[in-house]
Amino acid sequence: MAIAALEPMLLSRTSVPYGARNILRLGQSLDRMESCYSALKALRQYAPDDKSALNAYSYLALVLNRDIDGASASAYSLMNGSASDASARIVAAFAKVRTGKAAEGLELIEHQGVDPVSLTPRLGVLVAFVLHANGQRANARQAVRDIPRSSLKAEDRRLMDSIE
Repeated sequence: MAIAALEPMLLSRTSVPYGARNILRLGQSLDRMESCYSALKALRQYAPDDKSALNAYSYLALVLNRDIDGASASAYSLMNGSASDASARIVAAFAKVRTGKAAEGLELIEHQGVDPVSLTPRLGVLVAFVLHANGQRANARQAVRDIPRSSLKAEDRRLMDSIE
């Protein structure tokens, strides 16, 4: 696979940006995001101030249930740096659930409100997961009902299946 051929580039600091971005580009066409994890992790270390890379890493690590502490710290940092960014707030809320603080995650979502219509399908699944973790099962199921499964990656569909 092309991704496997690019992974050695993640070991050299000078080739991390090229290798990681190409892995991410190739990963977009795959059904599973897991193959992008090592690229995002390397990119996060290479460019710790790249908000896009940090958000993508936090999201994927939390969905895969890996490096929960590091991903959560990145998610909280992003949220604190841009409080009006719904994506950062939703990923931080999901991080709260992953760290056993579901009520705090719900508070993050409810604090500024979330317009479900404006969310990407992947963020919609995270909101539903936070609702579900807080015992709002009917609301969570309603939230995922309108999300087209075809717009999700395998890992997102697994989260969605745990709600339905």
